[in-house]
Amino acid sequence: MRGLSDRPHVVVIGAGIAGLAAAYRLVQDGMLVTVIERDDRVGGKILTESVDGFVIEAGPDAFLSWKPRGKALCDQLELTTVGSNEDAKRAYIARNGRLFPLPDGIAGVIPRRFVPTLRSPILSLSGKTRLMLEWAIPRRIDESEESLARFVRRRTGRQVWERIVEPLVTGVYAGDGTKLAVRATFPMLIDAEREHGSLIRAGLAARKAGRQPPPGPMFLTTAEGLGAIVAALEDALSSGADLRTGTEVTALERTGGGWTVHDRFGTATTADAVVLATPASVAAKLTRTLDGALTRELAAVESVSVATVSVVYPQDAVTAPIDGHGYVNPRVEGSPIVACSITSTKFPVRARPGTVLIRAHIGRVGEADPCLRSDDELVDLVHDELRAKLGVTSRPTMARVYRWPEAIPQYDVGHKDRVALIKARLTRLPGLAVAGATYRGIGIPDCISSGDEAAEAVLAHLATTAAREG
Repeated sequence: MRGLSDRPHVVVIGAGIAGLAAAYRLVQDGMLVTVIERDDRVGGKILTESVDGFVIEAGPDAFLSWKPRGKALCDQLELTTVGSNEDAKRAYIARNGRLFPLPDGIAGVIPRRFVPTLRSPILSLSGKTRLMLEWAIPRRIDESEESLARFVRRRTGRQVWERIVEPLVTGVYAGDGTKLAVRATFPMLIDAEREHGSLIRAGLAARKAGRQPPPGPMFLTTAEGLGAIVAALEDALSSGADLRTGTEVTALERTGGGWTVHDRFGTATTADAVVLATPASVAAKLTRTLDGALTRELAAVESVSVATVSVVYPQDAVTAPIDGHGYVNPRVEGSPIVACSITSTKFPVRARPGTVLIRAHIGRVGEADPCLRSDDELVDLVHDELRAKLGVTSRPTMARVYRWPEAIPQYDVGHKDRVALIKARLTRLPGLAVAGATYRGIGIPDCISSGDEAAEAVLAHLATTAAREG
């Protein structure tokens, strides 16, 4: 609804990082903005707690440095970023209950250098032989969509998939590789095969051309944790937006040339445009009276529930420490723990001297929902895991458990086509845009970019409307 200044009014539904980024962009462009969030706080899955000298991340703990939008937003908000520990950046993979270093030369989750992988005990002789044959595997001609597991097995063999690629992928998507679409998760692998006929040849070509990973740390955050980004956005919006927390939107109605947003308190808020920055399941409910096809596609996006458990041990209680950021457990290991980050190594400023802070990730497609377990059960699972892998000799001196129901959307086969159809259906609903991890990336920079794109779509619609009315 236009105010006295005749500025367009935009309602953003959902105050996770995507919604906050969209609102921030809209406020910068002079829009009147209302942000409506059903939870009692903003930030979504970004939640940082400072407890007894420890900085604990309940959700994501950092963002990738080579995806520019995360660092760019921090710069805009005048936040100083800090990188992960470059002196101990190695990652490990569990194999038969033991931890082995991830071979050097892993690019895009695929080994592209022979020697480090051939020297690694993670693969057997037959697995290494099969990997060497990747040179001779012909490029795929069939254009039908392929799962990530099928692609990797076809090119590099079963062992590379099960022992190296699957645990790395699951650490990101918590998904099932036989369902995840390579086109939606790691499209650069398809490009490498098409251009070079071999992933290893593609890696060699990249090295020959000098295309090396960008220098510097792989992960970035702020000294205070990711929550500082949320706090800075909230502060930036405090004078330019109406931020309503603890308010669930119950219906979205098309009214004339604009929109009406109804909430559980019976308030009807009119707007010139709306950004839906919610999980797909929520967006599906809110669009069910607007467009049946859109609702069906949104409702078809599956999500997996996860939990994180942060535990603290005295340094002398960890008898087999690893000099790296952490390790992943392949599904074939049978552990309920997907991965463990050694937070006190990855970001030493987050832990007190003389202690080890570890963050465990639990939950993946096809396994028990960790959100249904008690705190004690989850802490016991993590402690048993660390006793076996790192030889811890005492119970943790502190533990924090966080549950995230339906947290990670699954980019299964058909996902890109589904997103394209969602975008096409939105053209029938002028002034409505979507944002969030559901669509084109689940990382923090991806979600920020998604919020930016939704804001740009809304601004373009409003500009077109103004020109037509003028």
